[in-house]
Amino acid sequence: MPLVFELNALRLVQPCWSCEGHADTSGRTIKAPRVWFYATAVVYAELLCQHVAKLKGSGKTQSPWLVSLCEFSEDENATAYALEPERGADQKLAVLQADVAAIAKDLAATLRTSAQIALTRLEG
Repeated sequence: MPLVFELNALRLVQPCWSCEGHADTSGRTIKAPRVWFYATAVVYAELLCQHVAKLKGSGKTQSPWLVSLCEFSEDENATAYALEPERGADQKLAVLQADVAAIAKDLAATLRTSAQIALTRLEG
């Protein structure tokens, strides 16, 4: 999944599990795409959350996506998060996978820009 590659390339979070999603024989989505990742600082998860919210607001994704805390974590030095579509979002698998591609597109540049803006506001 390109999103896993992009998250890993950030070197800010470490993907630890992912699923591209699954549909049944009638085409109904039975498992939505999702990525779990570790982050050593909550700000990284917050930046990703802002990114997916902006994409939805601008119409670049069709489903609302959430970044949420995972109950499971094997790394005692980092917190595990999940990036997944909001529960109840009734979308075809192809639509959700297109959303994943939109989230991955220009992810590193977008998050770096968002982080720089936030830092500038803190310093200002």
